Amino acid sequence: MTAPAKISTGVTPVDDAAHVMSGIAHLMGLGLSLAGVRTVLDGLGLAAALGVGVWLLLRSPRTGLLRGLGLTLLILAILGPIL
Repeated sequence: MTAPAKISTGVTPVDDAAHVMSGIAHLMGLGLSLAGVRTVLDGLGLAAALGVGVWLLLRSPRTGLLRGLGLTLLILAILGPIL
C-alpha cells in the first residue's frame, strides 16, 4: 500500500483550480493527473505571489511598509500551495 505524495484538501484556490482543470482535461480525453496539474499550478501561484509581493514592496514607500507586507502575506496565502 502506498500513500500519495501530496494530499489535495480543496481548501486553497490552487486546489480548486487544479480540480477544475483536471476535470476538464478528463472530459476532453487528455490524460492529465490531478497531482501533475496541481504541481504546475503550485509553481505558477508561487511565481505570481512573488511577482505581486515584489511589486507591492517596491511601492511601499508610497503606500506604507506595513500595508505592503500585509497584502503580500495575503496574496501568498491565497495563491500559495499551503493555507
